[in-house]
Amino acid sequence: MPVTTTTKQYYSDALFGSLLVTVTRPATGATSWVYTDVLGQAVATTQWSFSGGLTNTRTTYDSLGRVVRTTAPYFTGQTQYATITHYDQYGRVDSVQKELGPIDGSSFPTTSTTTLTYAGSAITTR
Repeated sequence: MPVTTTTKQYYSDALFGSLLVTVTRPATGATSWVYTDVLGQAVATTQWSFSGGLTNTRTTYDSLGRVVRTTAPYFTGQTQYATITHYDQYGRVDSVQKELGPIDGSSFPTTSTTTLTYAGSAITTR
């Protein structure tokens, strides 16, 4: 018996700032939802996790359509940790900040920042 996947698209009523919702139901039953904006960019996803709960991601774009913030997958109602991308005046990525949450046993959130420096054809990452 062949494995089939059913995909349907629905117009959204601005859920997550989206225009269109694409629902995919594979033969495994692990339904997923992708919410896209007027430019066709994914602004949110929801899918079933292995534990049976729903996991989500969110993506934010700037006025030029570049990703500026995207969340790591999180369960509904839990803390969201994001990756934030900053661009220089030429549209190049000049820093990426990752929110890691509390990882050292304390209750204070930790972040990791990668900074890129452009000098001619050389790119330095710190």
